[in-house]
Amino acid sequence: MKLLFATIALLATLIAQPLRADDGVSTQKIISEAEVRAISEITYTDLLAQAFRKGWRFNPESIQKGYQRHFEEFKLQLINDGYTILAGEVGA
Repeated sequence: MKLLFATIALLATLIAQPLRADDGVSTQKIISEAEVRAISEITYTDLLAQAFRKGWRFNPESIQKGYQRHFEEFKLQLINDGYTILAGEVGA
């Protein structure tokens, strides 16, 4: 449960965009692909840990495919929520 709250806090910190006084209200949501991948990996690791505690076991290939699938689905969720995902780092 602590990891879940840490993940949510990390997500909020990573996607928070500073506003300049002349920006007004910004509706543009930007996040880098690297940040999306990091958040996805933390979240999927937590899901795997929960599954292992319940006695579920997976082979390494399934775990790797799961990480990739989670990342792709998470990107789609963010895009659906109005985010623009940039290749590389934000501000670079």
